[in-house]
Amino acid sequence: MRISQNIKKYLEKYAEKEVSSFDNFDYRFSNVVTIPAFDENFENIKVTLDSIHEKNALIILIVNSQENSSNKAKNANIALIGNVKNNLKEIWKAKDFKNISLHENESHTVLLIDRTTNNLQLPNKTGVGLARKIGADIATKLIYDRKITSNWIHCTDADVILPKDYFNATKDLQGCSATIYPYIHSIKTNDGLHKKAMALYELSLRHYVIGLKFANSNFAFHTIGSTIAIDCEAYAKVRGFPIRESGEDFYILNKLVKIGKIHRANTDPIILDGRFSDRVPYGTGKSVEKITALKHIEDEFLFYNSTIFEKLKLFLQNINDIEIISKIKNSSLDFKKTIDDDRVLITLDKIGAFAAIDTALKSSKTPAICQGHLHTWFDNFRTLKFIHHMRDEYYPSLPIKEIIQQPLYASYNFSAYHSLEELIQEFKKISR
Repeated sequence: MRISQNIKKYLEKYAEKEVSSFDNFDYRFSNVVTIPAFDENFENIKVTLDSIHEKNALIILIVNSQENSSNKAKNANIALIGNVKNNLKEIWKAKDFKNISLHENESHTVLLIDRTTNNLQLPNKTGVGLARKIGADIATKLIYDRKITSNWIHCTDADVILPKDYFNATKDLQGCSATIYPYIHSIKTNDGLHKKAMALYELSLRHYVIGLKFANSNFAFHTIGSTIAIDCEAYAKVRGFPIRESGEDFYILNKLVKIGKIHRANTDPIILDGRFSDRVPYGTGKSVEKITALKHIEDEFLFYNSTIFEKLKLFLQNINDIEIISKIKNSSLDFKKTIDDDRVLITLDKIGAFAAIDTALKSSKTPAICQGHLHTWFDNFRTLKFIHHMRDEYYPSLPIKEIIQQPLYASYNFSAYHSLEELIQEFKKISR
């Protein structure tokens, strides 16, 4: 794997400039985990570091800000860098990149990447996507050079607690492009409103995956950046993390699922901090903050209507059926005639599905190839477009008390007497 031409080409053509500073790096590690840090304090970072129990793991910490980041964030970053240097001994420094240094103590080895001081800040509108890419690109370089034993790039964040069996999930894993870890949210506050908002937000994440699972979608998995590990070969094939302020996790998984299986790790959950945050334009922290601003949050915070997932299933069951694809390919069946639902047909036409089907039919020699093209086209992004059109035009979103009474959850006998915490536990089981 480490002589892969895909990885070699990626490192030469698409990797960030920092990788060139590791040609004479003489340290070796068993595993690697990358952590972007923006506007974080050392206490939070230390909690995450202390949850990494494998001493021979390399922790790549990318302390980053953008050119237009606030002075508060930049000052916090500078303080964090100072604390890392004060608490861990420097044992190596890159020659060409003075912002890259290796530090260790009795428990951890941290590769510190400074992308926040002086002229080292990230360009505007890049943010966490570029920070993740820098870390993962360096990890790819070290794996390729046999300085890291594992082929897996573990990606997480600076506000998590990793489980003791974290690296076991990928130890002998082969044939998969990515691994998704289970997770739970934790809130370090007694604020009842905050806790309720966090519970509703987590329920919405799990409801979405449950709905996709019901529809037999290939994308029935969570897209949370702090819960992902990526096979190095697959990472190179999809050309790394997209350089975005947020959503980089969604888009890289959208590519990875097209080239390999997404593995669901059977470890203890990663504990995510459910704090308020404005670090990215959207995500957990921002969403929870918005929910708490609602006057009646359990009535006003809405979930995708479960009927939408029933409609999505109608379409997916047809493109999953090779016999139907064969009949369409042989011109003995009009694909539109296979779906007896005008709303589904209108939605599919709106997102360009029929044009994509025609293209796939004309360009494919066999029904199996045609089916593959359709699955590639109807990806996670277009699945979301389908869902949003259905929501906006036909099936408005509903509060949780109505969602749990819909047919999707009929066999679970949910009622208004179930607390949000009880529903989370049940939703976790259903989504496995």
